[in-house]
Amino acid sequence: MPQRIAVVTGGLGGLGVAICRALAQAGRTVIAADLPASTEQLDRFRAHTAGLNIETAAVDVADFDACAAFAHDIEARHGALDILVNNAGITRDATLRKMDKAQWDAVIGVNLDSVFNLCRHAVDGMQARGFGRIVNISSVSGQTGNFGQVNYAAAKAGLHGFSMSLAREVARKGVTVNSVSPGYVETPMTRAMPDEVRDRTVASVPVGRIGAAGEVPEAGKLLKTPPRNTGYVEVSETISKAAYRAEKEADIAILEQQMSGENALNAGLSGQQIAIIRDNLRKIAATPGDTVSVRRYLIVP
Repeated sequence: MPQRIAVVTGGLGGLGVAICRALAQAGRTVIAADLPASTEQLDRFRAHTAGLNIETAAVDVADFDACAAFAHDIEARHGALDILVNNAGITRDATLRKMDKAQWDAVIGVNLDSVFNLCRHAVDGMQARGFGRIVNISSVSGQTGNFGQVNYAAAKAGLHGFSMSLAREVARKGVTVNSVSPGYVETPMTRAMPDEVRDRTVASVPVGRIGAAGEVPEAGKLLKTPPRNTGYVEVSETISKAAYRAEKEADIAILEQQMSGENALNAGLSGQQIAIIRDNLRKIAATPGDTVSVRRYLIVP
């Protein structure tokens, strides 16, 4: 198996370090991409990754041209960019009434634009080589929303839609695209939350604690290195009932469209599918709790 080259954005942060370590321990050559860091921050990163095949690179992922130069440099020096983990993220919290344009632009730029900026310059090479793994780190906030985070939640929801759409474009060329939506994870960003907000957050988590950064790479590991000879991978995901209902209502709208016009011959089958979906929604609404576990089926070449 060739030595795979992995890029992790936001690689110097708490979650980024854990992802870099997991990839390197799995035998990958890892480039931790982040904004220019202080000597102290770099020393701390090197201490956490000592003995592993990890290098660092300074790049502003919100800058399209900088990402182009970075991706081209990786391919020129290493011969490929095989795995891309879009993990970079920031917060600029405020209620919508108090949020200014700079706060909105900063979060969208780092959390969403960066994914376009890097994927745009990575997918051509991945498709040409017939292999690529893109994992986008989203958040449950993109499905449930969060008070004072319309910018962050919008970016993370957009990330999920981006992943599903790009996956359809590149799957036949041996490239998979997935998003992972962690809950709240113990990082410098969450440690900066006000105590009352943090307490309220912990109280909303079924297991009664914030996740550890090292737990997230385990969720993404299967998506980057699926078992050999596996055509489909089943992944269980817990989402809010509101998000599930919205997803299924969108499915119903598509089926209803198929029942009209030139697709009228499929009306009977579509009508049966709609009835099944609505019956399932009624059953879920009657169950206790605010979340539902759903199964996703991923195609992995």
